[in-house]
This record gives sequence, C-alpha cells and structure tokens, in this order.
Amino acid sequence: MRTSYSFSLLLTGIIILLFSVTTPLSAELQQPINNQNGAIELNLRRAEAIIDTDVDSAQTFLLAAQRLADSVGNKALQAEIGRQLGNSYWSVGSYNLALEYYLKVLPQYEELGNYRGVAMIYNNLGEVYKKLNDLETALAYHRQSLVTKIEHLKVPPLMSYYNIGELYQLQEDFDTAQYFYQKILSEADFEKDHKAIAYAYAGLGTLNIKLRKVPVAVDFFEKSLDIRKTINDLRGVASSYMNLAEVFLLTSRYSLAASIYTDSAETIIEQINAADLKIDNYLLKGKVDSVRGSYLSAIKHFQRHHFLKDSLYSLQKTYQINELLTSYETEKTIRENQALIFERDLNAAQLKSNSITIPLISLGLIIAILLSVRLKVANNTVKLQKQELTKKADDLEEALKHLAARNEENKSFSYTVSHDLKAPIRVISYYCKILKDEWKEMDDQEVEKHLDGISGNLKKMQSIIRDMLDLSRVAQSELSLQPVRIDELAEGIIHDFRTAEPNRQIEIEIEPEMSVKGDPAMLQILLKNLLENSWKYTQGINQPKISISRFDQNTFLISDNGVGFDMDYYDKLFIPFKRLHGDSEFEGTGIGLSIAKRITDKHGGRIWAKSKIGEGSQFFFSLS
Repeated sequence: MRTSYSFSLLLTGIIILLFSVTTPLSAELQQPINNQNGAIELNLRRAEAIIDTDVDSAQTFLLAAQRLADSVGNKALQAEIGRQLGNSYWSVGSYNLALEYYLKVLPQYEELGNYRGVAMIYNNLGEVYKKLNDLETALAYHRQSLVTKIEHLKVPPLMSYYNIGELYQLQEDFDTAQYFYQKILSEADFEKDHKAIAYAYAGLGTLNIKLRKVPVAVDFFEKSLDIRKTINDLRGVASSYMNLAEVFLLTSRYSLAASIYTDSAETIIEQINAADLKIDNYLLKGKVDSVRGSYLSAIKHFQRHHFLKDSLYSLQKTYQINELLTSYETEKTIRENQALIFERDLNAAQLKSNSITIPLISLGLIIAILLSVRLKVANNTVKLQKQELTKKADDLEEALKHLAARNEENKSFSYTVSHDLKAPIRVISYYCKILKDEWKEMDDQEVEKHLDGISGNLKKMQSIIRDMLDLSRVAQSELSLQPVRIDELAEGIIHDFRTAEPNRQIEIEIEPEMSVKGDPAMLQILLKNLLENSWKYTQGINQPKISISRFDQNTFLISDNGVGFDMDYYDKLFIPFKRLHGDSEFEGTGIGLSIAKRITDKHGGRIWAKSKIGEGSQFFFSLS
C-alpha cells in the first residue's frame, strides 16, 4: 500500500516538472493547487462513503487527502480530514489516537469560526473520555458542545441531551439522567428527529435496567429498535439487540431470548465491522452462555473478547508505524515542491530543468524502495505479533478448559467436605456427649478429661471444615457488586461477639457512614475474620480496644491493642494453616486470614498488616 503512495508521489513530481517546462509561471502555480483541492475532496468523499464498513481503506483515502492538504495549506480541509481520521480511529477502538486528532483540530475549527465543527469535536472528545472512564472530563466537553449548539448554531441540542444524560446515569444520578432523556422527547420533532428519539428511548431503557424495572426497559428498547430499523441505522440496531439481550439476561428463564438477540447483533456487527461493539458483544455472549450452562462456549467468547482487545492494541501500533511513514513522505513532498517552485521562480532554462528532473526521479525511486522495504519489515513484525497472539490464545483456551474441569473437581470436593465429613463428626460428637453424661455419674475425672479433649478436637475440626468451605466458596463465587455499609456490617458482627461473651469488657470504635462498592456476603466474611482475630488476641489485655475506620478512599483499617505478632514471620501470615501463635495460647484454624486475602484479591484490592509484639496489630484492606 505504501509502495503505491511512493510511486504516486513520484509521478506527481514528474508531472509538475513537465509543467515547469511548458507553462508560464503564474499558471503553473495556480493549476496544481486547484487540482490538489479537487483530489483532496474526492478522497474525503470516498472515505466518508466507506468509513462504517471498511475502516482501513477509508484511512488510506484520508491519509492521502491529509498529505495533499498539508502541501497546499488548506486549513478548512486539514481540520475536516483530522476530524475524520479521529472518527476512523474511534471506530476501531484506538481511543488515544482518536483523542490526539480531536485535540489537534479543535483550535483549527475555532480559528476558522466553524462552530458546527467545534460542537462536533467537543462531542467527540466527550465520547472518547467516556470510553477512557474519565467521566468528569467527558461531562465537561459534552456541556461545551451543548452551549456551542445553543449559542452559535441555534439548533435543539438533542444528542447533547442524550450524551449528558448517559454520563449522569453512569455516575448513578438516575433522576438527572431521566430529566435529560425526557428533555429530548419534549423538544424533538417526531417527524424528523428519529435518531435522537431512538437514543432517548434506549437511554430510558438502560435507566430502567438499573432500577430493575424489566418490563418497562423492554418496552423502551423495543421502541428504540423499531425506529432504528425504520431509518436503517445498523449500528443503532445492533446496540438495541445488545440492550435487549442484557435485559433478558437478568432473568435466567429468558436466556434463550438473550442468546438470539446477541446472535442478531453479531450478524450486523460483522456487516458494519464495528470493532468496539464486537468487543462488548463477545463479553455479553460469554455471560449469556454462562447463564445457560454452556461453559465451553462461554470460555470461547470471553477468550475472543480479550483477544480482540489485544489485537486492537497491535493494530494501533501498526497505524502509528504507517503514520510515521506518511509523515516522512509528506515532509519530503513539501521539500520537493518548495525546491521546484524556487527553480520556476528563477525561470530556469529547459536544459537545466531536465538536468534536475533525472536526479529527482532517481532520488524518488530510491526513497520509494527504502519506504517499501521499511513497510515490509513493519508488516512482517505485525504478522509475527499476530501469530504469537494466536498461539497464546490457543494456549489460553486449553488452559481455560483445564481450569473449568478443575473447578468442577473443586465443587465436588466442597460437596464431599460439606456432607461426607461433617455428618460423621456430628455423630462422634453425639456419642461423646452420651459418654460424658454416663461417666459423669461415675466421677472418673481422668476419663472425663479425655472426653473433653475429644470434644475440643471435634470442635476444632468443625471449624477447619467450615473455614475450608468458606475458602472454597470465595474462590468459586461470582462477585455481586453493590453499595455496602462497612460500619453496619461491623456493628452486626460485634453484636454477635458480645452476645456470645456477654461478660467481656472491651472498647469498640466504629467510624460511621463508611460505604464501599463490593459483594455484601464476601465482605461480611472478610470483616468477621479480621474482627474475630482482634477480639481473640485482645483477651487478657488491660483495657482492650478495637477500632474500625476508613484509611483513605477505598481502604479501611482495623486496629487493636492486643498481643501483636513478630513481623519477621509476616510472609507466613496469609498462608493457609500457618499460625503465628500456638493452640495453647489462642485457638484457631489458621485459615481466616487466607480467606480475607482471597476476598480482597477477588475485589481487585489487597490486604496488609503492621504489628509489634505487645503493642497490637493494624490490618489494612483495600477494594478497587
């Protein structure tokens, strides 16, 4: 592809040189510029016609147009080409490259006084920052787009209402989001503003998913789908199918419907080659397959989701290499044109012009060959990267199959522990109780001591089994993220401890209003294990004290003034069955902190501790 560019540049140089021999200077200067402007607009129209279906070819036309626009200094066309290039990178998920182009052309549109272009760039910047999860910056740009449309374009900013509403929804400000969606419906012309109305219905549908109003959400999504089909908005139709699949996924009995919608979305996404939608749809299909019990199919779709994200990263690197080559060609072309104009201004003779032509042609051929070799090396590198990614994907699929089988074995093991081990222990405990009751009358203290020892070890075994089951459940359970009040969980756990030991005198401090997003059941287990340690290791301490507080945004601290532990053995702290205190000092199974670490890992956080013997311990845990 780059080789053809180089030869095109070469032919352009030859034509310009021939014109320099036969045409007066003023005509020579004006005619190529007019021809180049026409070529720029032609390449732009070609790119716009295929950008939704063939991004690579569209970028080829746009880069050619950009090279020509830079050479003639047409600022209006430079800005439009830059915007279209940003859109092309956006469509394949290269958001950082898109951001670079949008920020570059914004001052160009402002200098030209093209407020329509300014409003579009503000909108595009908002969408890029939304994809990069910087919601505050995204909201600021969408508001600027809204103001520009109202003050300068005098048009209803319907799509700005939608984009702002969507950002408020992502920040879980549902009332404000609904206000902006309804504002679209109140200001729109239902005879012509079909696209904005469809987006409003889609936004209200997504909002009602969050509010768990499934029938209402389905109604809005179906209205949006009907409109998008009517106006042949294929990208919108695919998004509506994915929205409906997500709704039906909330109710497992409708998982077949969800599967049908994701398949329909996939067909359209392949047709329009929308890489960003393809990534999201693979993830959605994986979730649907998981609910339906098709675990191998789910693994395959999750694998494709991650593989495509990795492929886009490699593709982005390829685009950067191609842009470097294009930039070099552009600079070279400008230098050649400047040299040519200088020669024409001097009214060089025919013979002198011909003597310059031959070296220029030779130089052009050499540059074309060098660029071709460089591009071939780059393409070979990308090809090797793709082969390596494919091999890694195959290895990953095989590993995931083994992992799925291992998970099934773990579930079977948990069932065995729960039923086959706990039942005999209950029977032994029962017989031990009977023996204790009978031997009590005989007043044989030695036998009673042995029976007490058996009972104590049975209780310890029950505790170990319970902790092992907790450890297994934590490893296998899926996270159910929702707002959780850490202070309320801690108060409930401490209440249970005080009920079990009503005579225990201990000072408890719990910071109020500590909220975090996490799995409530898992965080209950996490806090119970950490607070149980503090409760246990403050026994026998003068004026024992336990405090629970927020350390920073998503990090919490549980501290006590108990016996503490030796930091030299810190590396064993979170290993199952490794204890830093003997059973004769404090009872325990040595699994509690391992469970706590599994839970924080599952939430994308971590847990760590500080302690000094005789001065207490501090346990920190963070959740992403």
